[in-house]
Amino acid sequence: MDLLDFTDCNLYFEDPLPAEAETLLNQAAAQYGEPDAEASLLRAYSLAPRNLTVLVGLYRFYFYQHRMEDALHVADQAMKVSGETLGLPANWRALDANVVAAAAADG
Repeated sequence: MDLLDFTDCNLYFEDPLPAEAETLLNQAAAQYGEPDAEASLLRAYSLAPRNLTVLVGLYRFYFYQHRMEDALHVADQAMKVSGETLGLPANWRALDANVVAAAAADG
């Protein structure tokens, strides 16, 4: 099992994104450092709350603004979405080599 082999799966940024959410992410990037950037990201999040591209964008915004509590909240959401997508148990204590191997095989 090679956990770094991504040839047979989509990466998070390859998942489809609603056109309006993509426009809002581009808008937020153009507004970087301005207060309106967060509003654009939050509108994109309201359109696609389980899309990892949106979650990563929102996380990075909060992280680079040193808003660590907000960044951690978004990171938690992203991990939940990723775990559900991969079929991983919600409780990390239930992870073992077999569960991870099965998720890697299905990914």
